[in-house]
Amino acid sequence: MQDDLNNRYFIKRVLTEGATDTDALANRMADSRYKRLANDFALDGLSRFVGVLPSTAEDITELYTQQAFALSVGESQPNLRLALNAQTEFTRIAELDVSNDAKWYLVMGNPPLRTVMETALGLPSSFGQLDIDKQLEVFRAKAQAAFGADEISDLAQDEIKDDVIDRFLLRDQLNQGQSLSSQNIALQLLNA
Repeated sequence: MQDDLNNRYFIKRVLTEGATDTDALANRMADSRYKRLANDFALDGLSRFVGVLPSTAEDITELYTQQAFALSVGESQPNLRLALNAQTEFTRIAELDVSNDAKWYLVMGNPPLRTVMETALGLPSSFGQLDIDKQLEVFRAKAQAAFGADEISDLAQDEIKDDVIDRFLLRDQLNQGQSLSSQNIALQLLNA
C-alpha cells in the first residue's frame, strides 16, 4: 500500500467512498487492506474527516510503529519485512468474526501474507492462476500437511505462526541460493 500513498486521488477516493457500499472502490479491490483503511477512517460523505475511535487511533499508532520497523528492516532484507508483516497479519485475521474460509480468502487477498504462505508451502508462482476455490482447497490441504492445521486461528498461534515464518524464510534462502549457484555456474562457464 505504501506505493499508493503518493496517489492522492486514489487514496481520497478509497476514503471518501468508505466500505459500507458494496460498489465502493475499497470493496472491489483484491487487496483487503484498502477496505480496512476505508473502515478505519470516518468521513462524513462530504470528504471531511470526522475522526477515529480512540481504540482505533491506538491500533493505528501501534501498527504504524510495527510497519515503520518492518520498512526499515525491509530496506536491506525485503523478505524479513514480509515475515514481520505476517506476525501481525495472521493474528489480526484470526481475531475476525468470520468463517475460516473467509479468513483464508483474506489471506489470499493480502499480497504480502499470500507471498509468505505460498513460499512456506512451496507453491509455484503460477499457483495464483488457478480457480480461487481450488486455491483455497490447496492452501488448506498444504497447511494441514505442513503444519498440522488448516484453520487460520490455529495458524495464528505463536508456535505454528513461527513455523510458517521459519519455513518461509528457509525456502526463500534456498530459492536465493539456487539462483545464486546457477549464476555462479554460468559465470564459471563464461570464464572458462
